Amino acid sequence: MKVSLLLVVMPLFLGLFPKPQDSPVTSTPFHQAYLEIPDVARAAQTTRLDGGMISFLLNKKTPIDQKAALVNALGWDQEGTPNFDAFSAALKAKRKINVLSPDSKMTAHDQLLLGYLLLLEDYFHPDRALPYLEGAAKRLPFSQTAQVLLAICRAQISFDSSWCEVWRHFERVEQRTDLQADLRPAALAIIREYLILYQPECG
Repeated sequence: MKVSLLLVVMPLFLGLFPKPQDSPVTSTPFHQAYLEIPDVARAAQTTRLDGGMISFLLNKKTPIDQKAALVNALGWDQEGTPNFDAFSAALKAKRKINVLSPDSKMTAHDQLLLGYLLLLEDYFHPDRALPYLEGAAKRLPFSQTAQVLLAICRAQISFDSSWCEVWRHFERVEQRTDLQADLRPAALAIIREYLILYQPECG
């Protein structure tokens, strides 16, 4: 009887914790809060950037959270994706900048999106995306979207060393009262729902 009860309880208990294949980058699909936007919905279906999506990302009138949601909708792949290269080529053609340098004269939005695309494309090496996201977050100091994406990148870096820090990176952003709420509450809730699984590691 005790053995049977243990077999029932243990899966439920383990379900409270992240699965080994989960990670901050791959388990925060906040684009689900933006699926009424046609370009975001198409990105979720195709997982590949097309001309219309690139125009959406380059449009200065598109809100930063919607741009981030589209990139999130493109998703990730262990074998990599062509989306970073596609967006880089578009930036080179339109902005005439060196996209391989986070310090080049790109807009803060472009810098943030490049970093997030790179993070999704090579999430096993999040340190590659960090300079882009740190630079963009510095230029957008009061953007909740920018600060949350940076927190996800930092959480990914901490994933192999400190599960407590995975949560703390997000918690620090969540506790800031000076940020402009430019990310939909439903999107923030999706991110929080996963990252809070690491909170018990903080003791």
